[in-house]
Amino acid sequence: MNTKAQVTVEFMIVLTVLLAVLLFSLLVFGEKQSGFILSREQFLAKLEADKIARAANTVFLAGNGAKTTILIEKSFVYSVEFLGNSVSVKWKDNYSSAPLLTSNATAPAIVSGSTITAKNSNGRLVIENA
Repeated sequence: MNTKAQVTVEFMIVLTVLLAVLLFSLLVFGEKQSGFILSREQFLAKLEADKIARAANTVFLAGNGAKTTILIEKSFVYSVEFLGNSVSVKWKDNYSSAPLLTSNATAPAIVSGSTITAKNSNGRLVIENA
């Protein structure tokens, strides 16, 4: 009878140690997962900033009357701002930006999931919600 009790106690000790290791690994990998999500958002924000800047620069270089439509993806919540010679994508408390060829640009507030139109009006880059 004592040997059965000893096996049960040893089994419970081993099970407790395994559960502790599992809990510890979940905590460690949970932190890495949140870091991965942040780096994913940073990557997507940089892609959006580059896409918008590339389209705006193309319209600017094409000359007066050039126009294009840009779809702003809604992969996460962010806003787009035209600041000086750059396009900035702001999400949470972070920014990601891409360079523009001109600082002569006007744009309204732009949010994710919208469509915008970029046009060149006598050398001035005009961004409008479509």
